[in-house]
This record gives sequence, C-alpha cells and structure tokens, in this order.
Amino acid sequence: PRSLFCFPPPHLNNWFTCPRIQSDKNTTQSCFIITLEKLDAIKSKISQLLTPENLEKEDSHLFFHGTDYDSTSSIFEEGIDPHCGSQKRDFSDGLGFYLIHDLNSAIRTAFGKTSKPAILIYQLPKHILKENFSKLSLCNKENETKWQTTVSQYRQGRQTKTLRQSVENIDFIEGPMASSYKLPPVAKEGSYQICALSEKFTEELDKYLYAIVFFKGIDTINSNMFDFI
Repeated sequence: PRSLFCFPPPHLNNWFTCPRIQSDKNTTQSCFIITLEKLDAIKSKISQLLTPENLEKEDSHLFFHGTDYDSTSSIFEEGIDPHCGSQKRDFSDGLGFYLIHDLNSAIRTAFGKTSKPAILIYQLPKHILKENFSKLSLCNKENETKWQTTVSQYRQGRQTKTLRQSVENIDFIEGPMASSYKLPPVAKEGSYQICALSEKFTEELDKYLYAIVFFKGIDTINSNMFDFI
C-alpha cells in the first residue's frame, strides 16, 4: 500500500509486522510485510519467513496471489473483492480471486502484469478447502475432460448455460492451472489453484492473509530462483 512506503528506510529488505483490520471490521491481525529491492535477496528473505518458527498453524497450506501495488493496497485495507477479477482466466471471466500453490507462478504472474509487482501470501487451514464451502472440483485425471471444457469456455469468454448454472451457487473452483494460453488447454503438471467466487468465501480467505512481498526496482526474474518452495 502507498502508506507502507512512508516507513523509514530500515524497513527495506527486512520483514516487519503491520496491524490490519479484517473485513469484518471487528478483528485486528498482524501481517508480515517486506519490500525487496535486491534480486539476490528474494530467495533468502522469503525462506526466512517460511520457517517453522513463523508458521504457527501446522495443519495448513501456503497459497500465493501475484498482483500490483494498488490491488495489494485495496486487499490489505478493504479485503478481497471477487468482482475485480481479470477477464478470460482459467476458471473465471471477470468474477474470481485466485490463489495458487506455487510461488514461482505467482511471481511470474505479478511481473507479467505490472512494473510494480507484489505477492500476497495466505496461510489457509486445510479444513477450509474440505468443508463448510461448496466447490466445483476439477482435480484428478477423471475430471480432465470437464477441466478442459471449463477452461476453454472461460478463456474464450463464452460460457454455456450449463457451465453458468453449475457455478451459480458455489463458493470456489479448484483444479490445475493451464500450462499456457493456447487452446485446447493443457494442464500444468503438479499445479493447483483456487478461484474464489463468492463473497462468503473471500471473506473467509481474508482472515488468513499472512504476508506481503513488494518488489521495487527489479526488472527481471530468473524463473529458476524460486524452486525452494
């Protein structure tokens, strides 16, 4: 957020915590924040945060969202708005907020869309994805054809009535990422992403924002740097 850059220079390249009021306006949480301006510091600094000492909830997964400074500011201050999603994505066409399990992909997404990239890190308890919320699951080999059809329709911006009805009352879609923008889509091996559709689900996700990484003055990224996750 713009206000974060008013902190003194010692905060550059070092983690600090910042209080954050959650979207319910009644709960305050602390969020780790760092601004990285040296390419060779990225790996070590993110590794420093992701130690067992800092990860209080053992029964959880880390998910990542790559975006820009302004969107990060909005999410930090106001919470996730699923209506601000991009057009023609894997599981959405305007409505949807994505979290992916692969930091490499989140970094490539952020650097691919803006000169002011940022990564939001969420620490999600495993039970959130297994209970209490309705979902369309496109994981596993048996759902490959359905995954391919779903991605193709969203990517082309032409969803059939059947697809629209199937996602009308669900909270999120889960499944692999497409390996490229080419059609027909091919799933990226070993990938996993969540597309949050409902406000009920995004409000729950908002409780688990764990850390934010801002990148400053870095023009290129070595795609092999982040294989430590």
